Amino acid sequence: MSINIARCKASSLPFEILSRIFQFLSKESLSVCLHVCRSWYYPSGQLFFQTICIKDDNKDNSRQRSKERVCMLIKTIKCYSQLHLDFMIQSIHIQERALASSLISKEDFQELLMLCRNLQELAMNVNSIYWRYLYEMMSPSCCDMPTFSIRRLLPLSPASSNVYRDNFFYKVAHQHRRTLTELIIGCASDPSIYADFGSLFDYLAEFPKLQQLSIVSGNSQRFIYFHQLLETCKKLKRLSFQLDHPFFEKLDLDDSKCTPFSLYPTLIELDLFLPHFSAESLRYIMTRFVLLKRLTLRINQDDMRQEDSWGNTDIYAKRQDAIWFFKHDFMHFIRRLEFSDICIQISRTSYVEDLIARYYFIPYDNNKTRSNKTATMQASFTVYDGRAERTEISLRQERSRIQINYTFIRSLSVHHNQQQSNFVTPYMPYLQSYGSFFNDLKIMHTIQVEREQIVDIDHILFLCPNLVHLSIVVDLYPMIYFFNELLDSQTLHHRSISTHAAFNVQRDRYDKLKFLQLKGMRISPSFVSRLVQKCPNLKELHLTECTSNITHLVSETLQRSINGTLICYNLSTYDLAVFVFDIAAYYIRNRENISQAIFIAIERIDVNSCEYYVARRPFNQSISIDFFQKISPSMFNNFEKEIPNDTNVVRLWFTFRSLTTLELRGGRNLNNVKSITFPR
Repeated sequence: MSINIARCKASSLPFEILSRIFQFLSKESLSVCLHVCRSWYYPSGQLFFQTICIKDDNKDNSRQRSKERVCMLIKTIKCYSQLHLDFMIQSIHIQERALASSLISKEDFQELLMLCRNLQELAMNVNSIYWRYLYEMMSPSCCDMPTFSIRRLLPLSPASSNVYRDNFFYKVAHQHRRTLTELIIGCASDPSIYADFGSLFDYLAEFPKLQQLSIVSGNSQRFIYFHQLLETCKKLKRLSFQLDHPFFEKLDLDDSKCTPFSLYPTLIELDLFLPHFSAESLRYIMTRFVLLKRLTLRINQDDMRQEDSWGNTDIYAKRQDAIWFFKHDFMHFIRRLEFSDICIQISRTSYVEDLIARYYFIPYDNNKTRSNKTATMQASFTVYDGRAERTEISLRQERSRIQINYTFIRSLSVHHNQQQSNFVTPYMPYLQSYGSFFNDLKIMHTIQVEREQIVDIDHILFLCPNLVHLSIVVDLYPMIYFFNELLDSQTLHHRSISTHAAFNVQRDRYDKLKFLQLKGMRISPSFVSRLVQKCPNLKELHLTECTSNITHLVSETLQRSINGTLICYNLSTYDLAVFVFDIAAYYIRNRENISQAIFIAIERIDVNSCEYYVARRPFNQSISIDFFQKISPSMFNNFEKEIPNDTNVVRLWFTFRSLTTLELRGGRNLNNVKSITFPR
């Protein structure tokens, strides 16, 4: 006996299960589910009508259409009560560009709010006139007051300078103070707060159910002390405090170590800004928030300014205290959290940068924890060439996953005349300290000066033996491409070619590496052969905007003599799943000597097959979608007949044991991509 399971189950699933399933659907899919059956209407309708967005999208007649839709919605709620739209609508967002004319009328706005009896959230521009309309609705003199209980009021940024100047947002929030659980203070020194309520602390003291508070900005004329804020709002679960104000009004933080602060057990998430790395401020956080689970910390570190703030105290003792605290207390505290995101911006150089390089992975410095964490650590290092020396550090941890992002701005031109052995990339100390923990590493160089060697891949792999993914990008500019629409421009310069990558044949193999991306480097057959020996288990190889070692020849006579020479890259021991090759910057010597065509052969030993392709450089014409044309073996071998007047032809031969997906690219234009999946 056959049973139609779909018919039996689809209409009889419980409401809770359907609601859970519909959460993964798009707005368009939910609109279809509304019309399936009665049992699907209510769970899909609660998601589809949950948020009503009224916006001015800067298109023709957008305001008129918004007014018509609001009128239609009001009519539907009033005439079709069986649809229960008045209960399904929980949030209303009004986004307006300007207030030259109201997006919807005052009467329609107030009537819509009166009909939505389950409204819990309202979001509008912070200076919108609709806050005034809502304030007038909730005033005691109003006869028909709405029955909803708003829990969240979200002030959006004003779209232009023509918005309504009178700020009624804080007055409306005060009207709903007994039900509000979340509040955003756009400016802690807003004059309307101090004019109507005395101070921010007096204002916040009247919100008994406040659980989530965000203070975005302020000024130095009115300090908002962090400790006093906590004493005012005693039941917060989430707090975002983005002010560089002192923690205490009169008490010095040095004396606060001995002060027995009461615990603050309700806070589980904190987003905090600090003007510099302060051991005293962080000790205060660790002492009070014993149940903290999520911490976001932003620090602007300038050692000179911090030393000025210390005054006549012993600077050496201060730094030693910070080092001891960071090593023994703070790092263990961070590891206990479910989530942490620490962003540090450093001007010039700082002792904080050295602290992270030395001690960030100390809690993992044993075999047991190391084996559990290695597979989930990612790192990214970006080096820019600039005059102002700055470092930006992002340390993100979520349960067992750790992601580290470094951005260095260094004046690399200072080292231009130094010997290669004296040049040390700024991320090397970090790789030496905890490179063995990484399994995913991305390195990017953006430089203006040419060096004989920028990246030693072998040394990176030696310091990071557990890498599975490695991506190295070198942007050496100015540069030109194999095809460039600006080729005839007088301002275009040629790309200087140098050896960007090197391997040491004396080091061991790196069996764990599966993915390798090289961009902007000079590759040669000998380099590829060493790559095959060092990384035998590679599954994905991406070579983008790489150049040939042939361009290192300076003699025009020699350049002509090697025209059409076959360059073979032997990857015959690789079983690659993906191979990506970009010809954009390949075989370029100068602006006048650019290859007119590149021939590519792809050989697969496992099936005894070889495919041939040619890419021609266009001349002031649109590039066809078939940029890479498949050709016959005879055309590949007799290239002189195919390109008779070109003395600068390139022929490449790649040999693989097996290859699943081939992707040939001609630069960043997506039309110049040929992707082929070979049958197994």
